[in-house]
Order: sequence, then structure tokens, then C-alpha cells
Amino acid sequence: MSTSLGEGYVCLARLDEHYRFITSDNEALRLELFESNVRDYAGSTAVNNAIGETLRSGTGEDFWLFNNGVVTATR
Repeated sequence: MSTSLGEGYVCLARLDEHYRFITSDNEALRLELFESNVRDYAGSTAVNNAIGETLRSGTGEDFWLFNNGVVTATR
């Protein structure tokens, strides 16, 4: 996929498949998948709260574009 911001990849997966991919056999999060993500989860910050609000708003058609990398949302 190409945009004015550059090239990237989009993968759509069912939630259960995504969960199996990001967890080990004992259901622990596979941290090695996220270690190069410079914006690791930093707790309840203004930015993370705003991301959560965007997800809950139902108007986030471009959420995946603005939040690149592996995006795992929980509520």
C-alpha cells in the first residue's frame, strides 16, 4: 500500500488469530514482536487515553494509518 507518507503493509486478521500470533503457547505476550516499537505502551498517558477515545468513537476509519505498527486494542 502506498500513501503520500510512504509505503506500508496492512493485514486484516480475526481477533482469535491475532491473539494466537502475539501470544506464546502459555498465552504470555510475545514481547519480541514489540521490542522495536519505539512507542511502547506507556500506561495511562494523555496520548494513550486519546488513542482509546478514538477507538471508542467509531469514527476511526483512518486509525490504522495514523497509528502504524502492530496495533492491539483492548478495552
